[in-house]
Amino acid sequence: MKKNKILITMLSTMVVGASMAQEEADGQVGTYMQTMDSVTKPTPLDGRTNEKGFDAGLYYLFFSASGASPNGSALDYTYSGAGCMHQNNSIANGDLDVNLQLPDGHSIRGYRYYWYDSSASSSNAILFQLDGQGGLTTLDNYASTGDTGYGSEYNNLTGGDHVVNNTNGAYVIRFNSNEDGNTQRMCGVRIAMVAP
Repeated sequence: MKKNKILITMLSTMVVGASMAQEEADGQVGTYMQTMDSVTKPTPLDGRTNEKGFDAGLYYLFFSASGASPNGSALDYTYSGAGCMHQNNSIANGDLDVNLQLPDGHSIRGYRYYWYDSSASSSNAILFQLDGQGGLTTLDNYASTGDTGYGSEYNNLTGGDHVVNNTNGAYVIRFNSNEDGNTQRMCGVRIAMVAP
């Protein structure tokens, strides 16, 4: 058994060595890397051969508030469950931001804001674009309505569909309640996108 393993190893080494020697004899110097050009890609089950990641038309992206980061060190916050967050201290401009990765050329039609609201105040989900020089363009701002617990509301952007252009700046959803405690829980947004 041991002799067979040694023989197989020796044969493998000889084949690899002969192949490398042939490449060097053909003038191929340096590191050899196989390209994927000759590999045939499988045809998708639906028969399409395009490379798009999206079909044309409407689709949705969900962003949970539990994935947000505070935009200041003074903000104290807690996970409330079900993807929701709430503030533990009532500070002005205590915001939780989620950076959005959106595809260029697709359009933002609107978004649905999900919340838990059991107080007279309201929380907000603000969609904006931030350029590299500190400029901020608000695309829309939705507030929780009523004080009846969990709720959501969908609205189209007030300025009409917005075509994503990441060169002009980063897209962010900002959750804000400015209220202490779990009576104002910010849960997430579902963005309605349109692929060209």
